[in-house]
Amino acid sequence: MAAGCYPQTTAEDTGAVAFFERMGFARHGPNPVVPGLRYGGRGLHQQTMVRPGPEG
Repeated sequence: MAAGCYPQTTAEDTGAVAFFERMGFARHGPNPVVPGLRYGGRGLHQQTMVRPGPEG
């Protein structure tokens, strides 16, 4: 991975994803199911966000 900041949340948490996008982050990579994590009987998916670091 390149330098930068890579926070993670659940893809289903649309509020968190929107917050990170407002802060300059972009969605990054696939959305795999998080093992064992459930909400309403359904599996949740990981969402990695990225904000590139300075070029160096």
